[in-house]
Amino acid sequence: MLIYLLLFALAGCLFIWIGSNILKKERTPFIAGYNTVFHPKNERVLARRVGVVVILFGVETILFPPVAFFFNVEGFYFGILAGVDIVVVFILLIVDQLEV
Repeated sequence: MLIYLLLFALAGCLFIWIGSNILKKERTPFIAGYNTVFHPKNERVLARRVGVVVILFGVETILFPPVAFFFNVEGFYFGILAGVDIVVVFILLIVDQLEV
């Protein structure tokens, strides 16, 4: 169980580090279709918003295993949280395209 917790903590720290790098650099070239299909209108704001979502996913990744252990929650709910984060990123992309 301890190895399981450490692996999730390491993965969560990796997501937090990636999110903080996105926040610092304020760039989004990692998005699929960048400069071919998708041209961000306000890249700084989009990078900040996506960075925050990635950091929150890292925090969720760190917190889920202990919560699942103590409250007997299934991994299905972690999958739902990950899906919600992906939907939020898509919504942020749409909002970026709708802003003037």
